[in-house]
Amino acid sequence: MKKSLIILALITIISSCSKDDDDGSTTLQFESSVLEATGDLSEQSSEEAKKTIYGKWNFPSSSSARSACKLVSLEFTGQNYFMTLDAGYKGAISGKFTLGENASGKVEKVELKSIFDDNSEIVVAVLTNMVVTKTGDDLNATFNLVLTFPNDSGESSTFSFSSCNDALSGNIEAKKAEPMAESKNASADSNHAKFIGTWKLVSATNWEGEKVDLKKVFNEACEDVEYNPDTGEYTVIIIDRDFDCIPASSAVIEISPYGTYNSLLLDAKDGVLSSTLGIWKWKDNTQKVIMTGSDDDKEEDRGEVKIISISTSEMSIENDDGTFLYKKV
Repeated sequence: MKKSLIILALITIISSCSKDDDDGSTTLQFESSVLEATGDLSEQSSEEAKKTIYGKWNFPSSSSARSACKLVSLEFTGQNYFMTLDAGYKGAISGKFTLGENASGKVEKVELKSIFDDNSEIVVAVLTNMVVTKTGDDLNATFNLVLTFPNDSGESSTFSFSSCNDALSGNIEAKKAEPMAESKNASADSNHAKFIGTWKLVSATNWEGEKVDLKKVFNEACEDVEYNPDTGEYTVIIIDRDFDCIPASSAVIEISPYGTYNSLLLDAKDGVLSSTLGIWKWKDNTQKVIMTGSDDDKEEDRGEVKIISISTSEMSIENDDGTFLYKKV
């Protein structure tokens, strides 16, 4: 499949009874107090539970390393999650999470969902009996985990984690990661507090100053070029959108107070079609330039993103690829 340079720029710009119908669609407005939330999810409403699970959770080997599989980390944002596993190689899974409530309006489970090669969105993990406590300066969580990855098939790397279903399912202990220093006491009017959250791309201008047609760019991800040796001509062909490819409807970036980010391409129902995980930090105390990259990048290899303007609802940024306008969702 052909992916245009613009698509790559968009998804790496920060590089760059029982009720089950709560979709977590309300974004948390960042407050440092949410980093310290504790409680038993079975005694909390969905809004309370979102704050309790919010953040990045790391897993000690004694709790999550079983057989050939290891659960490395699980991070919840206001709307989505991203989970890293190691099954002989490290991989990340992203998608929406939903909070299932009982008849009393209390949370009884957290479901993690992902989209697979046949474009179906399925539940890949269920968390129950989750309790978050604080001991000294540490926040710890215990919960029961059931992984339900499909059997190995197709081309999706997600399928290869089916071997972890039995190996990792059971009682799990986790420790909340240390947030960035700037996150602990961020004032509401600081660039740091404004930057954290979920942002949707609404317009873009390329490096030549030309406006980018986002719909066209998204559709190009489901196009390929076929060469005819008899005529010497190239023809644009559309990849089967009923099975092989779904064009994105929107591009979103999720900024975490733990120095991580997730760039997402979403379908019309906000299902995650693809994601790019990375790390970020401020270049200096002015909080006007962001350094981005991956855990493996050397300091000199990380990219720079400049904040042109930012408020609690809108942000304009630029890098070598162009200028991008986002709105907080």
